[in-house]
Amino acid sequence: MKKRIPTFEIIAQEIKDHELAVSLLSDMDEKIKSISEKILFAFDRNKKLLICGNGGSAADAQHFSSELIGKYEIDRKPLSAISLSTDPSAVTAISNDYGFLDVFSRQVEGLGTKGDILLVISSSGNSINLCNAVKTAKSMQIECIGLLGRDGGILKELLDFEITIKSYSTARIQEVHGLIIHIISKIIVYLNVKFYQKLTVIFAKIISWLQPKIGDYFYESSKLAN
Repeated sequence: MKKRIPTFEIIAQEIKDHELAVSLLSDMDEKIKSISEKILFAFDRNKKLLICGNGGSAADAQHFSSELIGKYEIDRKPLSAISLSTDPSAVTAISNDYGFLDVFSRQVEGLGTKGDILLVISSSGNSINLCNAVKTAKSMQIECIGLLGRDGGILKELLDFEITIKSYSTARIQEVHGLIIHIISKIIVYLNVKFYQKLTVIFAKIISWLQPKIGDYFYESSKLAN
């Protein structure tokens, strides 16, 4: 006789655990707002967002960069976001030649510039290659922020700003990180579109103010010519 698999019990428990993990965000709205504004401020100054993580967090890094360089919900200009986990040639070359502990720091050194932002994503907070990337970034005056899990680990003490999901389930941490990524993407899109809408209105007002003056100028010039 086959052992019964408690499928529905598993489903119910996983949903319950997910909802509990998401509830941890209830008092983090100011932190999410701050990270969103920091990233958008960097974009407005033509700076980049560099993102990295390992395993599932590497997938989150790729996910986030694609939402920004591509499109999230509405069309707008592409934003300069780079995932450091998605170039297999760079990842394997650096790992082979320098070691996996330098796989992100080497890319930060090559791609980063002063004023950029480095976002590290880690469910444990203890990934040494991410710690090395943060140290390199700080030496280049790149602000470092993080999405972390558990107690924040080593990274929490190294970062300038972080959001830590205090759960000990990797799956739940990654699910909440994914939600944060979507929330930040939406905030950035909204603020970015609002900013350019304001610019459009300002330019329209300038043009409407200039048009009659330009017309008067050419009219007076034509009278003088005659």
